[in-house]
Amino acid sequence: MKEPKTGQPFQPFMPLDGTLIPDAILKDPTLSAGARLLWVNVAQYQGKRVECFPSQETLAVSLGVGVRQLQNYINELANYTRGDPPAPCPLLEVKRVWVEKEGKTRNIYNLVRQPSLAVNVRANGTEEGHPADGGDAKSFAHSVRGRHGTPCWYAACKSR
Repeated sequence: MKEPKTGQPFQPFMPLDGTLIPDAILKDPTLSAGARLLWVNVAQYQGKRVECFPSQETLAVSLGVGVRQLQNYINELANYTRGDPPAPCPLLEVKRVWVEKEGKTRNIYNLVRQPSLAVNVRANGTEEGHPADGGDAKSFAHSVRGRHGTPCWYAACKSR
């Protein structure tokens, strides 16, 4: 499997009935629950593709929020920062395109690959990646602790 590059669109689709959520997103206290759920919804809409283009109304209904609140979640993922001092680390890329046939603009969504979404290889001791990237789920389950017993997403962030 081709390794996705940092900062590039990727899709966390698994050949299961559902989407795996990286610990970095699931357990990040700086992300709102709605932004986490939006990330999962975009991943499901992507399926095996890298891009998806559900309308904001469709996403808002699936999250059980209004369009304005959805836009806040989109901005939260697109403007996400990590570290001390905070560095840009976007989790979602949004492109606006003109659709001639419909006579209006449409958003195209891409989940953006970040190092924090994968297992910390140094803490894990293997080259297996996150299950969302096609890695081994068993090695992932045994590698969720980084240095000093902290979760791997935190250790990966702090070690940079």
